[in-house]
Amino acid sequence: MSVLPAASDQSSVESDQVTRVERQQMRRSGLPVPTRPDDPIGKRILTSGWTWAYVALLLAYVGCVIGTYQMMVPEKVLPNGVVPGMSEGGLKAANRLALITAIPLAIVLMLADRFRTQGFLKRLWVWLFTFGWGAFVATFVSAHLNTWVSQFLSIVGDGDPSTSVRAAIFVAPFVEEAAKGTILFWIAILIRYRWVSRLGGLVLAGLSGAGFAYVENIIYYARVHDYVVNTAGTGTDPMAAMFELFIVRGGFSFFAHPVFTMMIGLGLVIALRACSKIVRVVAPLAGYLGAALLHMAWNGFASTVQQPRPLYIFLALPIVFVLTFFIIRQYGREKRLLRARLSDYTLMGWLSESDRDVISQALKRFWARWWAFFEGPVVWWKMITMIRLGTELGYLRDAMTRGLVDEAGLMRERQIFAEMEQLRLDGIHLEPLSKVVYPWTRIAEWNRDRKQGKALPGYAPPSYAPPGSAVGAGIGGGAAPYSQVDPTWAPPGR
Repeated sequence: MSVLPAASDQSSVESDQVTRVERQQMRRSGLPVPTRPDDPIGKRILTSGWTWAYVALLLAYVGCVIGTYQMMVPEKVLPNGVVPGMSEGGLKAANRLALITAIPLAIVLMLADRFRTQGFLKRLWVWLFTFGWGAFVATFVSAHLNTWVSQFLSIVGDGDPSTSVRAAIFVAPFVEEAAKGTILFWIAILIRYRWVSRLGGLVLAGLSGAGFAYVENIIYYARVHDYVVNTAGTGTDPMAAMFELFIVRGGFSFFAHPVFTMMIGLGLVIALRACSKIVRVVAPLAGYLGAALLHMAWNGFASTVQQPRPLYIFLALPIVFVLTFFIIRQYGREKRLLRARLSDYTLMGWLSESDRDVISQALKRFWARWWAFFEGPVVWWKMITMIRLGTELGYLRDAMTRGLVDEAGLMRERQIFAEMEQLRLDGIHLEPLSKVVYPWTRIAEWNRDRKQGKALPGYAPPSYAPPGSAVGAGIGGGAAPYSQVDPTWAPPGR
């Protein structure tokens, strides 16, 4: 690798100095192209391709929601009879139950995404649209494809996996996993540079699966509610029936869809970080087949086993334990990877050892952000930016050593070092220079100083003329010398 310029050499990294050829090289490598700071923010938003991509996705989501509603709520006429639609009361109650599982699961998945190279706000949009894809687009596509494939294979039923065991085992796994995993392939194509760790792949795949499970649970809960309401002689409360199904789907098997789709995300991340072309082709395919086969095994056991306890003991719990162990192990792997790649810059003198340790260790990253939080919002935000830039630098170095990024990575390196140098000039250091000063500590120090009579911050006592200096002689008068009073002087008559 060629030698980088000094971190303070910013002339080569300013956005207006980046030539058109260099911009094309950075785009081909998937690297972020610097924006022009002189352009107004409105122009930058309107000229950004991501803005229009998000608008198109939002319109697609709205259309899929309307299409799913029209497919599920009205009555559906079939050759064998009429399938009643869902009631709005059942949908509202089902939505409340489904949110109990969807919201905590989505939050846990987002918190598990560590060592990010993007800011929280940019990453939040990717999280939300990935969840929305699984919730709206994947469910809409799966509902239609399940029906079409089931009819094509002459499977008895209306195409819904709940009406046919064979459709649930041989059709739904392949259709649903393909629908949920499509967004992951788009992310891998469009922002492959930002998708750097296996943790990120598992999180995005899990969010897509969680969104799919959210809408699917609404459908199942609402159907149970309407069945109890419309069927005479059941003697069961609709809410009790829904809650019983919620215990099974939202309690014991809430992780099913996210775990299945995580196989696709893991295969894609392995492919993105691999140098071999064979691995880049085989890994995503193996991930998809693994997700479909795992889904098939789950549906097969659930459809044929009368008692669900063996299903949870011999299939669900081992999967959860293995996946949890794998995620914890990945934290250590990412820590070692960042430390090894940032050590290259430490040896060359471009990065201090303390900065390397803070960037590569989750606990030190947390304490650096914790210290900055109590120093004020500006310092806190700059500290987060500093940690993010260091993380991106480590993963960029790893990509360059693997041969995944060409010479355009050198330009991005210079940009990162220039931004980090500017933050250092602003007084931001990854290793805190003092202990955390909590608000109650500041208040206690202020009260102690006030009781001891110390001057308050910003207060300056009045200054008086020292002995021997000139003092004013009144209006219009001049200055008279200072004279000490005779100590023997006394009032008249004494």
